[in-house]
Amino acid sequence: MQGDFSLGELAVRFGLALRGEPELRVSRVATLAHADSGTLSFLANPRYRKQMEATRATAVLVDPDHAVDCPVAALIDPNPYLAYARIAAVLHPAAPMAAGIHATAVVAAGARVAASAGIAPLAVIEEDAEIGERVFVGPGCIVQRGARVGADSRLIARVVLYPGVRIAGVVTFLSEVGAGQLVAI
Repeated sequence: MQGDFSLGELAVRFGLALRGEPELRVSRVATLAHADSGTLSFLANPRYRKQMEATRATAVLVDPDHAVDCPVAALIDPNPYLAYARIAAVLHPAAPMAAGIHATAVVAAGARVAASAGIAPLAVIEEDAEIGERVFVGPGCIVQRGARVGADSRLIARVVLYPGVRIAGVVTFLSEVGAGQLVAI
């Protein structure tokens, strides 16, 4: 289920400056080249400025230096890519996950998995690993010895967390995280 928000609502919710009509609405995200009415796009790399100049998006997330060149409404943030990712998560929320451990997952006897967590097919949770409340560990993920995954985090398919990795807060991973790293949002 997608969200539908006015630019004014998004500006307030995410602490963004807005140049344009606050009543304009967006319900999905798209690249600059593929955007149309009702979409939000972003410019994080100046090499794509020409695409921004031709975009049909309702609004574009830009940094302050590029706001003046934006031909449509602009949501302005020093880090437009990060703001875009946060808004995309609201416009396209993750599907609800089912709690429990799939029959093909391997969970070590010494691992701690919250009852509200969901462990997908072929995931591996090693000894002394800890999976917090409402965490989703996707298909083929490996949470190695001593790794900790904080509440409401999502490890999408084939993520590997190395020994001792600590994840705090609401985080979504799509690839590997190195040993000893602390990740928090």
